Amino acid sequence: MKKINKILNLNIGLILFILILSLGINNEALGVNEIVSQEITVSPPPTLTDLTPHSQILIESNGAFVTYGFEGDGSESNPYRIENLNISFTGETAITIRFTTVYFVIQNCFIDAKTTGIILTSVAPGTAIIEDNVIMGHNYNGISLYNCPSTVIENNTISDCVMKGINLHLSHSSNITNNRSYNCGYFVLEDSKADYLSYSVENNWVNNAPLGWIVSAYNTGFVDTLFGQIMFINCTNVFLYEETITNASVGFFAAFSTDIRLEDCNFSNHSDTGILLYHSTGSSINSTICDNNGHSILIENSVDTTISYCQTNNNKWGVYGMLSSLMDIRNNVITNNSFEGIVMEQSFDITIESNELMFNSNEHIIFSDVFDSSIIDNYFFDGENYGLYFETCDNLNITLNTLYKNQIGIYLYDVDNTHVTYNLFQENAQEAIYMDISCSFNYIYLNTFLDNNGGLTQALDNGNSNLWYDDVAQKGNWWSDYLDTSNYSIAGSAGEYDLYPLNEQPVPSINEISTGLPLIFIILIPLSIPIISILKKK
Repeated sequence: MKKINKILNLNIGLILFILILSLGINNEALGVNEIVSQEITVSPPPTLTDLTPHSQILIESNGAFVTYGFEGDGSESNPYRIENLNISFTGETAITIRFTTVYFVIQNCFIDAKTTGIILTSVAPGTAIIEDNVIMGHNYNGISLYNCPSTVIENNTISDCVMKGINLHLSHSSNITNNRSYNCGYFVLEDSKADYLSYSVENNWVNNAPLGWIVSAYNTGFVDTLFGQIMFINCTNVFLYEETITNASVGFFAAFSTDIRLEDCNFSNHSDTGILLYHSTGSSINSTICDNNGHSILIENSVDTTISYCQTNNNKWGVYGMLSSLMDIRNNVITNNSFEGIVMEQSFDITIESNELMFNSNEHIIFSDVFDSSIIDNYFFDGENYGLYFETCDNLNITLNTLYKNQIGIYLYDVDNTHVTYNLFQENAQEAIYMDISCSFNYIYLNTFLDNNGGLTQALDNGNSNLWYDDVAQKGNWWSDYLDTSNYSIAGSAGEYDLYPLNEQPVPSINEISTGLPLIFIILIPLSIPIISILKKK
């Protein structure tokens, strides 16, 4: 029998190996080896002794180039030249140019400003060149373009920007070539696939590794590449496995792509975002670590996204979704984030199931303008503000969750048609459930309320037509402070009652679940499950 099993295992392994080969999982398929082997020839950086000290530059009209006395006449053959300057400026931005139509070049400058090195806004298409500059030490972006199509950005060295090294928005057809960034990276945000495809992005480097600008890849994959940052544009059925990328502003970015799969990766220590999916469909993120980022995982304008068995710790935000649908977030560990654990805005059909959310500084979960969604079988511990916060939501299902030692268990504002059932609310500092005046037609029953609000009323309802029991089954909730009278009074202006308070807990308390184990083990045992899964796969 053991021999048969060995043969079966070998055959299965062989089949998997053949399948992987059939997907084209090799870096040469997309010219990656060729990209990696190419070194950039960058002009030597200017020395400060060769440069002229200069104050902040602010240009908001064509005539301002003349006012500053820059050489050139603004024609294509003789552009205005902002060159050979040392702009070490303690204010907001070193060079700002906007609303111009003449040609200009910013070249061979050393720039060190408080926030952003160079900002261009709404300059005429094809009129700007930014080349051979050294930009460093900023609290925001190195080079930032908004509505500046066909701009050339080449041979620049940018370092230590808190947000992005080079940041382009609505600047299609631009050319980004032969730039180097250190402790920051590149970002491009456009409204259409065609605009992304119009860019020319070649031979750029991030932390001494090539920028992986991957366009229109199909049925292929990458394993442990040499990239310093990865951006998938218009890709289909592409997977990334065992990739580790740090300090690149945005570690991984996919735009207008389908069936992108990330597994056993690590995108940590990014000032902006670890993983960003934008206008993408059918993506999955599995067994991946995203720690110490701004946003750990950001999903925008995307459909059918799965996030499972991931670890997102010590970020500003854990998982953040907006304008998205069909999102499945399950079996993740989301802890110690300085703002929220999970945020969903203007989205629907979201499922959050079997996750551990603990020690997040604000709320564990915020839903804003979310409907037709479920929060099932999660553990919410020690949220510094609300455990769950819902605003302008409809038709939510909140069931089988544990909300333990948060400030307020669940806060509802302008929430309708929501069911709250089979949850444990235990030892939350204030009310287990707080419903604002704008809430109506919500149903709360078969929950356990244990020692919330310091012995005062455990729930508050200022809304209207909310029901604190199942009127068909004639079953309400279990209240630890119920005095065995005919009903249980709910605090608040609604004047509601639980008409059928229960004599037995529908959901066991933490102590009953623990069966005598210390509380720290109750916290650590479920926390360890996703981590063990990740380690096993490695």
